[in-house]
Amino acid sequence: MANTVYSFGRMKVKDYDEYIERYGLPLEPILKKCNGKIIATNKKGVIVEGEEEGNWTVLIEFSRGKDAFEFYASPEYAPLKKMRLEELTDNALAITFPAEISLE
Repeated sequence: MANTVYSFGRMKVKDYDEYIERYGLPLEPILKKCNGKIIATNKKGVIVEGEEEGNWTVLIEFSRGKDAFEFYASPEYAPLKKMRLEELTDNALAITFPAEISLE
């Protein structure tokens, strides 16, 4: 697990059905090719701190950090990313972080 990384996303989806059909379903084979898999998705996570910024949360696991960044920069993902950002969602936030915790 030392090389595992997670990508957390939070955004405001404009239309869930359209989002799943046009983005979610085509996303899965690209993730798989990049050693990624969706761990969890949720329409309404419980906010325990901070302000509400969206209505869709996703957590994706990648085998290695390199896989996560190659996925995000891949030509296969580029049209989906563009569509997500320009048509399907507002206020997107994405964070990638390693699985290990260091207190140093």
